[in-house]
Amino acid sequence: MNIVFHAQPSSAYPLVTWETGRYTAPWRDEAVLAALPAGSWDGPVVRLVRYEAETPEHHATLVLQRAQYFDYIGTNLSPSDCERTDALGISALLFTADGKFILQRRAPDLAICPGLLGPSMSGAVEPGDFKDATDLSQLDARREIREELGVINAEIPDLRLMGLIRNPQRAGSPELMYRGTLSLTAKALSTRCCTEGSLLFVDGREVYSLPDRTASIDNLMSLLSREDMSH
Repeated sequence: MNIVFHAQPSSAYPLVTWETGRYTAPWRDEAVLAALPAGSWDGPVVRLVRYEAETPEHHATLVLQRAQYFDYIGTNLSPSDCERTDALGISALLFTADGKFILQRRAPDLAICPGLLGPSMSGAVEPGDFKDATDLSQLDARREIREELGVINAEIPDLRLMGLIRNPQRAGSPELMYRGTLSLTAKALSTRCCTEGSLLFVDGREVYSLPDRTASIDNLMSLLSREDMSH
């Protein structure tokens, strides 16, 4: 995992600009696409064209472009050396009101990481999530949480951007990482519909023991690799 930037409380959010038109991958791995489950979603996604780091003369900026999900699957998941679509992903590492860390066991029929343990929420950013946003603070980051966990905005009172990473397992595809707390207990959340798999709840005290209860991306993501998290 390569960290592009850490969000700092004192720093402004990166600006958002768009390139015109919809990106079309010049080549896609048809074998990868053919292996997708029947009826797989091929909706609109957001391509990260580039990230422009902050300088004394220039505000940090995400340069984006509209694309399609299959262009992402057919390039970023291909072992071939090709131009990558780099669709912008989004993940959240969430806690319940009673201090449980939420994990998902991904369903076996998903296109990416079927059957594996993953974050509380993980998906693709869609163009509509930005609407008329001019910077990253205006992204509707709660949309994917609402869809996957069956909650409403009022039940996600605390959601903070942690940063932007690049996932080497998907040819460096970019992913926004968030951390948050729900107003629901683990018991209450377990009665909701999880659309991407099944939920697991683990003791969050290890994360809460960090200074100021503010976990870094590295500390939280390292929990996902622990063997005892899957039991």
